[in-house]
Amino acid sequence: MAIDNILGWTLLQILTVSHPNGTILRGFLSGSTTVLSNSEIFALYTGNTNIFSQFQCKAVPVNISYPLLVEWVKYDGNPIFYTPPGIGLKDHRDPSTVWKGPDGKHRMIMGSKQNKTGLVFVYHTDDFTNYKLLDEPLHSVPNTDMWECVDFYQVSLTNDSTLDMAAYGPDIKHVIKESWEGHCKDWYSIGTYDAINDKWTPDNPELDVGIGYRCDYGRFFASKSLYDPLKKRRVTWGYVAESDKHNQDLTRGRATIFNVGRTVVLDRKTGTHLLHWPIEEIESLRYNGQEFNEIELELGTIIPLDIGTPTQVQENYKCFYIFI
Repeated sequence: MAIDNILGWTLLQILTVSHPNGTILRGFLSGSTTVLSNSEIFALYTGNTNIFSQFQCKAVPVNISYPLLVEWVKYDGNPIFYTPPGIGLKDHRDPSTVWKGPDGKHRMIMGSKQNKTGLVFVYHTDDFTNYKLLDEPLHSVPNTDMWECVDFYQVSLTNDSTLDMAAYGPDIKHVIKESWEGHCKDWYSIGTYDAINDKWTPDNPELDVGIGYRCDYGRFFASKSLYDPLKKRRVTWGYVAESDKHNQDLTRGRATIFNVGRTVVLDRKTGTHLLHWPIEEIESLRYNGQEFNEIELELGTIIPLDIGTPTQVQENYKCFYIFI
């Protein structure tokens, strides 16, 4: 997919590439792309074997000068690492973007579980191909089960400007977001990150990851955020599941939809919540607005409003609101 204005997505092609070493794949799970300071670009992602055990892989663009980066080639040494000992073969996935901490070390995180304890593993790397698992997880919460599509980012305590992952200091908090496998729910918690020891502590243990707040209380799942350096904001997207039966997916031609991007900032009034708000570009989809004034509404009243035909409403993205 390509995007030119953060709202208009274009399907370029479906990427299918054979895997080295004769590994039989049953598809890919999610991953993340990293852009280094020297403009080097690479992607880390999770692959599935024929028995659905998971391992981590790397890919790089064929032509880095091509702005859409359509063609990618897999690293010949894939898989670059496997599931750690003591972790289920299907319980280790979705590598994050690699970032540089204040100590100069580069790290990456992944979601997992140990028995029924959801957790986030931390890996360090010197060459972006070999990754060393740290002895202790970034954070874990008992009885929250598998954490997938884990996200980790900063929010400012002083303003609504969003920070790059390299930012670190006293005026920021760090958010852990996880997606609860099998339940289609995204949870988050706000806390403090100790980058030297790679440990995160929730501000309120009663609002910890998986037991506190959700990103959305509808059918919203597997969200992922990115930092927009041009507008200094963090934008998040997620899957919105259809509410009917799964056997309707083939007939409909889809199983989920992608929500409109949302900015994420800290609610500084409470200090305990995140504020998710549709990106400002959504206003460009609304035009030919109509206002209906001096309409008296009484209980049970039905008043027709001339807002055009259904086709016009759909094509023009029109909408109307009644404020009482």
